[in-house]
Amino acid sequence: MIDGITSEFPRLSKLSLSRCPKLKGNLPSNLPCLVTLVVEDCCLLESEFSGEVDNRNIMRPMNVFNFNSLRQLYLFDIPSLTSFPSNGLPKALKTLFITNCENLEFQSHEFLQSCKALEDLDIMRSCCSLTSFPLGSLPLLKHLKLRDCKNLKSISILEEEAASQSLKFLEHLQVEECPEVESISLLDLSTPNLSYFAVVRCDKINSLPEPINNLTGLQTLYLYDVPNLESIAEEGLPINLRTLGVGNEEGVCSNTAITKWGLDRLTSLSYLSIKGEYQVKKLMEIQVPLLPNSLKILIIWSAREIQHLNGKWLQHLTSLKNLALYECEKLKSLPKEGLPSSISRLDIWRCPMLKASCERKKGKEWPKIAHIPLITITDW
Repeated sequence: MIDGITSEFPRLSKLSLSRCPKLKGNLPSNLPCLVTLVVEDCCLLESEFSGEVDNRNIMRPMNVFNFNSLRQLYLFDIPSLTSFPSNGLPKALKTLFITNCENLEFQSHEFLQSCKALEDLDIMRSCCSLTSFPLGSLPLLKHLKLRDCKNLKSISILEEEAASQSLKFLEHLQVEECPEVESISLLDLSTPNLSYFAVVRCDKINSLPEPINNLTGLQTLYLYDVPNLESIAEEGLPINLRTLGVGNEEGVCSNTAITKWGLDRLTSLSYLSIKGEYQVKKLMEIQVPLLPNSLKILIIWSAREIQHLNGKWLQHLTSLKNLALYECEKLKSLPKEGLPSSISRLDIWRCPMLKASCERKKGKEWPKIAHIPLITITDW
């Protein structure tokens, strides 16, 4: 008994209801120690108060959201779910994942401000009514992922003093496969702790937060398949970057050449991933070293038209340990100058012509890689 109420599972800390389409009944109403709740594709769960067969009912305040101890909530594949309860989410909730809940209405700014403990928000293929996400509306938000939100058009900062205070907690911002997004607004002074920023497969976005080099806390930056981006880092990249991934498989604007980004000033950069042939060709054209000597991992992928890796742009990379070449179908040869002697691992995946020329002790390119201790060449 707790306060005169019987607890069905007084010590239960995690409850997962996954892919039980015929499961009927009510969620337990009194779980005093419940920390994590996962609900996935359980379309016949009923509300203990209404008896209706409707997924919305598991969300009622007197049911799920009365769990004061709840810290993590995961909602997957519930298309009939349309709204959260009017009195808000559990006050102690820190993590909220929403996937394939297309009809769930995204809540108002006032509702979000009541989520005072929420630190991690992930929305994927859900909340189709969401057209603009108000950064700064969640007081303690650290990680925000917006993926495949088909009607989302903008991510902008609220014009409120409290919003600027909230953004100081933001560490991770990821926007993927949002075809209608045109702009993302960030203020460098408002996001001093932002260390991870990714924009992937967003066709309409044409500009990044400027000047991006003022995001001095940024350590990881991914920009993949943003073909309408008019410019990248005109004033340079954030000086403390450690991980950088860039490129488009098709389409690229002339103002985005990697040779103009001041990569040689990024003395902490250890990981570089380049997608598509455009940026690789630009690097092969240079006559002076451009990549920082701090680089340890270099990945080149989907450079489908490149036949030869030419030039001396790799020779000075004395710290390079891992070179990976993925899905470069026409690539035949490696630099005639050879690869840096520091490389200890070479991965070649789905590069059929290079695979043949790198055959052990027989291939034309084998002498260039024979010194590398670990070599992996595969077709998958």
